Amino acid sequence: MRILHISNKPIFPLIDGGCKAINQTLSSLMRLSKVKHICLSTYKHPFNKTEYPKDILNEADVETIYVETKLNFFKAFLNLLFNISYNFSRFYSNRANAIIQKKILEEKFDVIVLDNLYACAYIDTIKKKSTAKIIYRSHNVEHVIWERLYKNEQFIFKRIYLNILSKQLKNIELKILKKVDAVWSISNTDSLYLLNKTPYLSTIPMALNFPDKKPEYSNKDLFFIGSYNWSPNIDAVTWLCNVLLPKLHEKDPNIVLHIAGSYSDEIKSNLTYSKNINFHGFVKDSNEFMVNNGIFVMPIRTGSGVRVKALEAMALSVPIIASEMALEGLECENSFLKADGIDDWLEKIHLLRSSESMRIDLSNNAYSYVKSKYNIEQIDKLIKKELEKILA
Repeated sequence: MRILHISNKPIFPLIDGGCKAINQTLSSLMRLSKVKHICLSTYKHPFNKTEYPKDILNEADVETIYVETKLNFFKAFLNLLFNISYNFSRFYSNRANAIIQKKILEEKFDVIVLDNLYACAYIDTIKKKSTAKIIYRSHNVEHVIWERLYKNEQFIFKRIYLNILSKQLKNIELKILKKVDAVWSISNTDSLYLLNKTPYLSTIPMALNFPDKKPEYSNKDLFFIGSYNWSPNIDAVTWLCNVLLPKLHEKDPNIVLHIAGSYSDEIKSNLTYSKNINFHGFVKDSNEFMVNNGIFVMPIRTGSGVRVKALEAMALSVPIIASEMALEGLECENSFLKADGIDDWLEKIHLLRSSESMRIDLSNNAYSYVKSKYNIEQIDKLIKKELEKILA
């Protein structure tokens, strides 16, 4: 079996959940078959050969194609005028299309995996030029993210614009679901939404590594980690710092909040409150950061799909307090404290900081949950089974 794997950005460095999800899918495919990996690179996510492990570079014959995705106001205006999704179309370039076309004509692939919605910008060429089965690896229901952003937006003109963007993306997404031979959804929640919208659908969770690290449960600090080029994370941290933390400090002024992740400097301008907030920036070892900084607080209010950092925290037995949306798609209610609304958040943070035994119990439950559902061997078997089905 020969597989072509196309992603919308380089995998390495592993700066966000999307990179990690792509890496796990590619790694599983490489353990099962011969794989060719093509990644698009952009000004925001440039390709750096030195960041890639040598085994992946060599075994997956890694190739990159630069696509210009910088905001072009004229093109954005035209797309708005003609009701075309600029978010999606800016990942398409004639040069990239020609290279992908040449590659699929030169090499006969049995399966082509499009990893992330924006990698699907070349689906029409692939369908015309290749007889390979096409699989769309869905990380989330993309337009739902934008729908939730628009519903939470207070500024009227931005609200209208976000609503238009969400509708344009929905139109694109629904068309792609019908063009592919199969969709691999990352969560059951997304699969329920996608049901009956695509020829073949299966849920394939993201495989996890289980590092030999454990937190120090006596640490009662709070932390958030994520990539801040993703709107739901920006919204969460802004609310956490500007709204929740001042209220927490009214009762306990010594509470410390740690913020880490790529592009974290860019959110500082959003903050009106900064007492006892430690900014760590991008951390090379996110596992080390999570086990050393107490309780993971996740007040996610928008977005879709599975939060990779939440799964990684569970694999490290880190205690978590999260909104319902933060752990959407995970059936693990006894593995974290759920909080929604300012008063509930204040109560749950006080409760968990007051009880080390509760922190340990929740963390052990979380570890058992992800160990049973997200181990690499189990996911490899599932992917092998789904590949055999689609080629039968």
